[in-house]
Amino acid sequence: MEKKEPRGIRNNNPLNIRYSKNNEWVGRIVTEKQDPDFEEFAQMMWGYRAAFILLKNYMEQGHNTIEKIIKKWAPAKENNTQKYIETVCKRTGLSRDEEINFLMPCLMIPLVKAMAYVECGSTPAIEDLHKGYRCVVEKLNFRVLKSCLDRCCPVPNY
Repeated sequence: MEKKEPRGIRNNNPLNIRYSKNNEWVGRIVTEKQDPDFEEFAQMMWGYRAAFILLKNYMEQGHNTIEKIIKKWAPAKENNTQKYIETVCKRTGLSRDEEINFLMPCLMIPLVKAMAYVECGSTPAIEDLHKGYRCVVEKLNFRVLKSCLDRCCPVPNY
């Protein structure tokens, strides 16, 4: 029996964003869609981009810690939310109640990388993770915090 790749990898949707006909994501597969429940993207970077946009929206609504983000992203009625939070905290080195600023790639990249690990069992296409974040930051004309770049970001091209 052949082992299938995780759904998030097959769909180029590493955080398993649920399908909504109302979302018009860049890079979204529409005409040849196979998965009725989850978004499908033409490339992994577009799946990461969508995830970063959703997380930015969460943060603007006050969901700006790992605990708040994960409780909204992966509600207990569908997930082992506490285990999800613990895993993301362990993999990022952040505490569950530490505030995360979207404009700090040194926090956002590890957060999404850890969430993709929980969702897919691995972190697919790391370079696409960086491209997805950069797309959001550049599209919205955001400026990554200089203090982040000076202090801790090994992330090129920000």
